[in-house]
Amino acid sequence: MDSCWMSLIFFLLPMHLARIPLRKVKSIRENLREKWFLKNFLDEHPHDMIRSRLTENSAPQKKNTTLPLRNYLDVIYVGNISIGTPPQQFSVVFDTGSSDTWVPSIYCQSMACVTHNTFDPFQSTTFRFPGFIVELQYATGAVTGFLGYDTIQVGDLVIKDQAFAISQSEDDVVFENAAFDGIVGLSFPSMAIEGTTPIFDSLMNQSLIAQTVFAFYLSRSFLRDSLDQGNQLDCRATFGPASWIL
Repeated sequence: MDSCWMSLIFFLLPMHLARIPLRKVKSIRENLREKWFLKNFLDEHPHDMIRSRLTENSAPQKKNTTLPLRNYLDVIYVGNISIGTPPQQFSVVFDTGSSDTWVPSIYCQSMACVTHNTFDPFQSTTFRFPGFIVELQYATGAVTGFLGYDTIQVGDLVIKDQAFAISQSEDDVVFENAAFDGIVGLSFPSMAIEGTTPIFDSLMNQSLIAQTVFAFYLSRSFLRDSLDQGNQLDCRATFGPASWIL
């Protein structure tokens, strides 16, 4: 059977694209099941409780940013970004349901951080710390830490002075069993930490992309072959007429 390929595509100049390859990994559900933890987790996080959290989190929050993540256990596609100067590498989920970006830090003592790549701000000459503490509350757990600004590279796109959260504490059961280090939020600015700009909006503000459009593309092999040849995509084989939903 042919392998499946998935990519996140940002639109640059006409007929030119920036592609971020995404790879398939084991889901949190699969990892929990292999460790015989899944039943205990579902007992402790029943659907009624998660639904209740999502309802509570629907109202705007001033102090904390609440980011509902509805099918978190089945996340299986991740990609790479780098943060800082020189760059530090991280495996992340590109999440259209949230707006903030976060990665673990060297200050985090949670087991979830011990088993993943961690960011060291002292190793980056472009990092700055405004002094704000943040808490990101998901349906299945929370991430707490502090806000930072640094250079973030997504594919070939380099974003300067981008806001992101650096975790000091993470809920262990979910994030320890995740095959990724952190999350890149691609949703609306209104959902982001107060006073910050999400990565996708920074791409626009810094004139790194020409259109406010990105796309996920899943294929067995065509996308890899077509994009590697001149960084162009045959739109006849990938995109039909656009349907805009307001």
